[in-house]
Amino acid sequence: MIWYVIPLAALFAWLLTAARLRRAATAEDFVPLPGRVLVLSASVGGGHDAAARALGGRLEESGLVVTVEDGLRAMSPALEVLLRRGYMNQARGSGRMLAFIFGLTSQRACVSVVRTLCGLLYAGRLRRLLLVHRPEMVISTYPLVTQALGKLRRRNLAPPVIAAIADYGVHPLWVHPDVDLHLVVSKHSAELVRQAGGRAEVVRFPVRPDLHQNLDRREARKTLKLPPEGRLALIVGGAWGIGDLETAARCVVGSGVHTVVVTGKNTALKERLGRAFSGRRDVTVFGWREDMPLLMAASDVLVQNAGGMTCLEAREAGLPIVMFDPVPGHGEFNALAMERAGAALWPRTAEELVSILESGAYRELRAPEPSRNTDPEDVLREIPRERPLPTAGSTPLRPVLAPLFALGMLVWLVFASPGAALAVETLHLKIPGYDPPPGEMALGIETSNPATASAAESFARRHGLPLTIFVRGKAGEGLVPARGVNFGLIARRGEGITSPWRSRAALKRTAEKLRRERGIRVRYLLPVPRTNLASLATAPRGMRPVAPEKPGMVGNGLVVIDASGMSPRAAREALRDAMAQAKTKGLECVPLGKL
Repeated sequence: MIWYVIPLAALFAWLLTAARLRRAATAEDFVPLPGRVLVLSASVGGGHDAAARALGGRLEESGLVVTVEDGLRAMSPALEVLLRRGYMNQARGSGRMLAFIFGLTSQRACVSVVRTLCGLLYAGRLRRLLLVHRPEMVISTYPLVTQALGKLRRRNLAPPVIAAIADYGVHPLWVHPDVDLHLVVSKHSAELVRQAGGRAEVVRFPVRPDLHQNLDRREARKTLKLPPEGRLALIVGGAWGIGDLETAARCVVGSGVHTVVVTGKNTALKERLGRAFSGRRDVTVFGWREDMPLLMAASDVLVQNAGGMTCLEAREAGLPIVMFDPVPGHGEFNALAMERAGAALWPRTAEELVSILESGAYRELRAPEPSRNTDPEDVLREIPRERPLPTAGSTPLRPVLAPLFALGMLVWLVFASPGAALAVETLHLKIPGYDPPPGEMALGIETSNPATASAAESFARRHGLPLTIFVRGKAGEGLVPARGVNFGLIARRGEGITSPWRSRAALKRTAEKLRRERGIRVRYLLPVPRTNLASLATAPRGMRPVAPEKPGMVGNGLVVIDASGMSPRAAREALRDAMAQAKTKGLECVPLGKL
């Protein structure tokens, strides 16, 4: 039944959003007010808002009437909260999901899906915002807002649309072919835009005016109560204090350079760093600061991990930039782009960072490359305000393909491993074996033979081996509770796909039978062939799905020996071999619950 409901729901959503866009297209005529500019941003990090304020301020100086709005919130308040919290959690954590999403959305097919869905779902809402403000031009500093505006511009339902990209690394999702112009910061960035199908112009991005005050270094240090002499490195992690700033600080301190760390609004990080460097005179930890130009004037080098407006402000202040341990995904991409443009150094290891700071190699960075039009205002005035209406039926299949793409993506996420990874990262679910601690492994064995299960259990007791025994069928009949031994069930291949509620009920009955007859508590579920969202849904309450290593591999994580068809003696030998391999590789066998 569910396979009929999902396509119908997707089709209904598509019809509803398409109808909204048609209503927007037939609404009252759009008559722009001369000299009015609408800048749309998003509060996902601080860089998008900073770029919007800087551009808006520069255009106001030229006599234009500028309004800055949160475009993402106008598209969907729920989406804005989800993206903001999700990005914050991931950027402050390992960032593995950020790298995964970044790589996935780098694919042309995925970009097309996201672009189409943003247009169908949110273009109508932005159209209503345009009707309220009636701008002569719209500037977007956030990618998803750019995609929705591109849909409107394609149908001639919006005034000229400009995408402002403050990062050197331009991701394909930040580009829309129907946007009139993409403002970028380097020739390398412009080439990335052109490769993604957009039109680009290199400009000198405006920054906050107080960066041009030529502040005296000694006075700046005196105001901040920093050492008047010696070199000083400024470490920042954006408004949210993202990245491993503690490791960066230890590297800088190790090079003999006075270290100033700005943790932004991350108060927990400020307190932790304050305790870690308590009593040290060569480390100063600040929280949120409004006087970044003063800090930059007092510093000799900036150590960053993401990019964006902070790097542009440092460039304008003449402060060399070193990218260290960049945020996975967009941070690494931006670090590479800045390195290629000669705007920053990117040491790959802590030793390289120390060497750069000790030698002063950061002083050799090139000056910003010139561009034909350095002022965004000059570039924007050249954009024509009119454009031909699109020809009817030029892309008739794209709206029809959107729900099909969305359905395909949903099915893929449900039955592919990345779906489980997404659940772990965004919902903070615990899946033993996923992202294990370094140097630790857990050992498991799967069998459907009661004698083999009993032999594995006795072997684990005799050798003090923390072991998890996964059983299917009648393999649990000869087992007894044992200290240090955990038990799990095996989901049959294909189980849970056609009738997940029946599979869940069957697993629950088996677990209850083992508890009642053998006194065994079943704690884990071994999905076959892989851990995915379907296996998470199938697992009964209190039973955790696990994520094992690839068959035949002994490495960091959960290693499960397939003893199907093995005799009890062969199963014992397989366990002994796995223990020997773990010892050779320096791995410690730990209970599965510790992974």
